[in-house]
Parts: sequence; structure tokens; C-alpha cells
Amino acid sequence: MPKIEPFRGVHYDPRRTWGLSPVIGPPQDLPDLEEAAKLIRRHPYHSLRLELGDPGSDSWTSPELVRSLVFEHWRDEGILVQPDEPVFFVHEHRYRYEGVYHRRLGLFATADLADDPKTGFRPHEATLRTNLQFRVDLLQNLKLSISPIFTLIRDTGWLGMVLAEQVHGRPPDLSGHDTEEGVHRVWTLRDPNLISWLQDLIANQPLYIADGHHRFAAAKAYRDRLVEQGVDPGPAGKVLTLIVSEFDPGVSILPIHREIRKMPESWELIEPRLTELFDVECVLTEDQIDPDLVGRRARRLAESFGDGPSFLMVRSGDPRLLRLIPRDPAAITRLIDQSIAPEVRDLDATVLHRVLMEQILRIPPDDPDGVVSYLPDAAAITRRVQAGESDLGLFMRNPRIEQVLAVADAGAHMPQKSTYFFPKIPAGLVMYDLG
Repeated sequence: MPKIEPFRGVHYDPRRTWGLSPVIGPPQDLPDLEEAAKLIRRHPYHSLRLELGDPGSDSWTSPELVRSLVFEHWRDEGILVQPDEPVFFVHEHRYRYEGVYHRRLGLFATADLADDPKTGFRPHEATLRTNLQFRVDLLQNLKLSISPIFTLIRDTGWLGMVLAEQVHGRPPDLSGHDTEEGVHRVWTLRDPNLISWLQDLIANQPLYIADGHHRFAAAKAYRDRLVEQGVDPGPAGKVLTLIVSEFDPGVSILPIHREIRKMPESWELIEPRLTELFDVECVLTEDQIDPDLVGRRARRLAESFGDGPSFLMVRSGDPRLLRLIPRDPAAITRLIDQSIAPEVRDLDATVLHRVLMEQILRIPPDDPDGVVSYLPDAAAITRRVQAGESDLGLFMRNPRIEQVLAVADAGAHMPQKSTYFFPKIPAGLVMYDLG
């Protein structure tokens, strides 16, 4: 299993940055340059500057220059600080969802990127090549990771209990808010006996990748590039990860819905294929439908665990919310490639992609025209469909955590964007210096 190690993690001194909120995040990977430029202009020390420099300046396009002119300068000036010795970091994330407050506890550590496929990193999604090469080049030239991968372990809850005991009544070493109303507190763990105990606790546990499959793939590719060049990977032989117990009450999976901006064929051609395989029921009529109500219906769908897949749909030109239920589950199963692992074959996301999207809507698996967007906000999708900005919204249930781990144990992969672990870990909270 991956060996975890303490490390000299880089983080902001919030006294120099007027708190964490102005400098950490956003939680998603590589926002578009326009959004990045806005965030960087808003605060001179924003963490995005560590990856992108100044998107509006041609003179800052080199990651090597960003490292020397930004990262090393900020570290010398005390904007960024590091512990004197390798440590673990405990991260507490308090957030609100659906009006309820939650708390998630995790351990920031580095983990070995060993070559043995049984080392215990277990992904559940395949990666797309989009931006992967960019991330590998960035790691090589910048030699800094500003975002961790998020991993889960099966430990019956021990990790969370031990971490909670260690930080109880102790003021954090780092604290602040993010831009999404989340509260972050971070403590350092320096006791060598405790560090050793945590290493032993996790030593025999697979690390299930919940979020950050592309960051993990980029870290491995960069390590491999160094090995091929005959260079000792050093720190690049490890990856920064936040480790959380699968039983932590703050671990949430939200559904990711599909927004079809432009259907490849007319509805007149699509509808017969749809009604042949699915019963189509009206959930909300024209006088009832409202984007916020659709959002609530989508959340209710996500909370239901029926025997078979079920979907909701809104379509431009049809002022109703519809439910799609397979007429004959066996017929649906026959349409799915039997080489797909059984742990994946019956998932709602698999039926959505392999049957609804590929065979009924005729959207190719690689979506070469980029007509599909993946979003957790059903109400926002509905507004765009009603405005005629998109053709179709498909709303699905999220997989349960045990289903995700079973897929990973089988060495199988879900369709892309099948899971949305919430909340995301903001970039720049704790960073890993590969130099």
C-alpha cells in the first residue's frame, strides 16, 4: 500500500495576506484564463499566480520564471511559510449544504507513487487527456503542487476519531474562510510517535481516489518522465494527498447532471428511440415547473435508492419536467457492452452514458463537438434550457460511497464525471514543494 510520509508543507501566513479567503481557491482545476485573471487582479498573492503567473502579461508565461519571481520571492518574504521539519497537517473543513452544517476531518500527507499496481491507489474514473500534458509540464517546470488529491480509506472511522482527539481544544496553526463560505482550520502534527502510529494505521489501507484523478495521473507521468531521463524523482516520487475516512460524516457525494447544449439530431428522430426503451412520465406540468423546484426534485431523486436507474429530463420546447424509467431493465443491460465490469454495468451513470447519450441521443463517447457540460446545479441547467440556450438537461442520481469503492476494488472505471465529492479542497491551502 502507498507509504505516507510527513512533509514540509508550504502554506500562506494569513497575517500577510489578510486572511485565507482572498488567496485560496477556486476548488476546480485550471479555471479559464479570464476567471483566473480576475482572481489574480483581485489579490496580488492569489494562489493561482503560482501556477499561471499573470495571464495578461506575455513576460510571465514561463513556469520557471513564475517559480523564481513569485514562489521563491513569496517564500523569502514570508508570504509563504514552511515548518522546519516534516510534519502531518490535520485539516478541518466546516461547510453548509442544504441548510445543514457539516464537518470533515482529514490528514494532509505525501504518499509514494510506487509502480506496483497493487500499491493501493485505487481510482474509480478514467482520465481524459485534456490538460494532462499541460499539468505534467507545469509540475516539471514549476516544481510545485498547489492542490492535493482527495483520497478515502476504509478504517471504520478510526482516523477521524484520532484526528478529532488531537485537535480538540487546541487553537489551529492556520485558519480562514474560502470563497464558498467554507471554514478551514489546519493544525500541524509533530509528535514522532503519533506520526508513526498514523503511518501504521494507514499502511495496510488502499487509498481510494475520490477527487483529483487528473492530478494523480499528472504526478505519475511527471515521475515517469524523470525516471526515463535517468533522474532520481526525489520529492516527485510522492504525491500530495488529503486522506479521509470513508465513514467521516462530512464526506458527501452529489450528482453531476448533464447539460446537452446542442443535440446532434432532431427530437423527431430521437423520441421514438427514447420511448421504445423508457417510460416517460410527467413530473411537473407547464404551470408547475420552476427551476428551483426542478432543483429540489433532482435532489429528491438523488436521495432515492430504487431497484433500477431513473432519470429526470427537461427539454427546450417542452415546458415539463419528465421522468425516464427503463421499460425492460434486461433490454437496457443487453445494450451495454458485456465486457464492462458488473460493478459498473448497472450504475445510473453507465445507463445514462451508454444508452441515453450514446444510443438514443447519438452523442459519441468522446463528445468530439463538446456539446455536453457536467454540472451539479439542476436549477441552473433548467434556466438555460428554458431560455433556449441549451437543448436538454438530464438529471441523475449520485452513486453511493460503497458503490464507488467497489468499482475501484474491481479495478474498473465509471464513465467520466460520475462522482462529485463535496466540498472540494481549495487550491493553495497546503502545498507541496517538488524542488
